[in-house]
Amino acid sequence: MEVKEDGEGILVHALPGGNFDAVRELDAHRLFSYVDSALDAGRVKELGEVLLFYECRCTDAMISRIIDNMEEADRRDMFGDLPHVEIECPRCGRKYTVASKDKSIH
Repeated sequence: MEVKEDGEGILVHALPGGNFDAVRELDAHRLFSYVDSALDAGRVKELGEVLLFYECRCTDAMISRIIDNMEEADRRDMFGDLPHVEIECPRCGRKYTVASKDKSIH
């Protein structure tokens, strides 16, 4: 799935017998160009427009639980000699700063 700044997006899904070989390695710009040209040429059919809303459930408490549940060796590897690390939620992009000593989140 790719979304432009103006909110236009593409969600590509292979139907039975289909595959993603043609689009697997395309960046967002090239994916939009590919789909636009495929639509113009009649090679694909737009099934319709859908409005999607997604609200991530990440919170300070959730991130803290994840850190607390890590093995001590994994926490040491993650922090190394750093006083804190920045963690970015892979779903929404929100950033959390976690201190190594007390695992406090900012």
